[in-house]
Amino acid sequence: MSEILQTHYAKFYADGGWRYDRARERTFLQERIIEPLGLKTSMKIIDLGCGMGLFTSLFHELGFDIVGADMSETGIAHARQTYPGVRYVRADAEEVLRDTPPATYDVIFVRGMSWYHYELTSVNKLGVDVPARTRDLFTLLKPGGLFVLQIKTDFTGRRPASGVYHCKVEEFRALFAPLGEIVLLTDWEGTPLETNEDGEKSGKKVIIATRKPL
Repeated sequence: MSEILQTHYAKFYADGGWRYDRARERTFLQERIIEPLGLKTSMKIIDLGCGMGLFTSLFHELGFDIVGADMSETGIAHARQTYPGVRYVRADAEEVLRDTPPATYDVIFVRGMSWYHYELTSVNKLGVDVPARTRDLFTLLKPGGLFVLQIKTDFTGRRPASGVYHCKVEEFRALFAPLGEIVLLTDWEGTPLETNEDGEKSGKKVIIATRKPL
């Protein structure tokens, strides 16, 4: 499956990848993630699944100590060329887990990473045991560190044969609650989400942040 994803993203990034408004995304990052979570520039962050590197570069521009990691050679090559002076490594999540000492980071930032596009509470369609591998990623956090996931969903529970799944609020809670304190759970407009009904009413994607116990 990783080879299929590699091929898909190599072509996708070579064709230009996602189109973003940089100023808009910078404001979003400040207002929806950095300020609500009280992130400080002294914190050490990894942007896991950084793609073509935009969000890593925005954190860097805002003064954070950050490294972007992605499995795609095409994506990382673009990132290094487009955002000189920002640190990027070509590595998938498994390689990051293998090569990173425990308690290295204050924040793991995950935006749109494929692991979290499908089943969240079991082995997913990519063959990833999401609860187990997420628990492993938490070992890379310092005590009190934050795992921040920003990902697409309309919260309906739909699982189309092609395309990403639309996990419910309670599926996100079920994944992260055993790993620490959920300190932020909103849609992309900043609306708090407590229940599945809140999610379905919103339909506007999710941001969930979990603090590792001290």
